[in-house]
Amino acid sequence: MKTLVLLIVYIILSASFPLRTKAIVLDGNLDGSGAMKNGETCDTSKIQICFDGMLRGMQMSTTCCKNLKEQESCLCDVIKTRMIKSSVLSSRLNSCGITNPKC
Repeated sequence: MKTLVLLIVYIILSASFPLRTKAIVLDGNLDGSGAMKNGETCDTSKIQICFDGMLRGMQMSTTCCKNLKEQESCLCDVIKTRMIKSSVLSSRLNSCGITNPKC
């Protein structure tokens, strides 16, 4: 029983602290494929909250839209780890003026 509780706590905590990822621009094109300037770190924690709101069907706040635009090149990193319908994702990103990235 203790093992099960520890396992559940571990899963919750590991999901609460997403790993930072690095991406490199190969051709200078920021097309939403997970690329940022060479050596810059994608801070996906800022946009994880926005994706949580998307999953709950909430409207996108201006803060979320701003963060999504700042981290637009890292969207694929988050999309790959989230279970979200593409139609919901597309409509929410479009409401922020962001095109749906091709991951």
